Amino acid sequence: RKSEGFDISDRINIAWNGTPDIVAAIESDHSRIENEVLAVSMLHDGAIAIGESEIGLEVVLTKSV
Repeated sequence: RKSEGFDISDRINIAWNGTPDIVAAIESDHSRIENEVLAVSMLHDGAIAIGESEIGLEVVLTKSV
């Protein structure tokens, strides 16, 4: 949030993609994660390139209106 310029109270939309292990882990606890990060939506998007991420996860945050 901070590096993206969001305030702690901002509601956000999350698009994400990860390795199969990361996808399984996130999907198994999706609702709790969404609530903890104040996300209005949290959608797995297989079109997001994972790239060279050390943990195998790429996330795109946008501020919810």
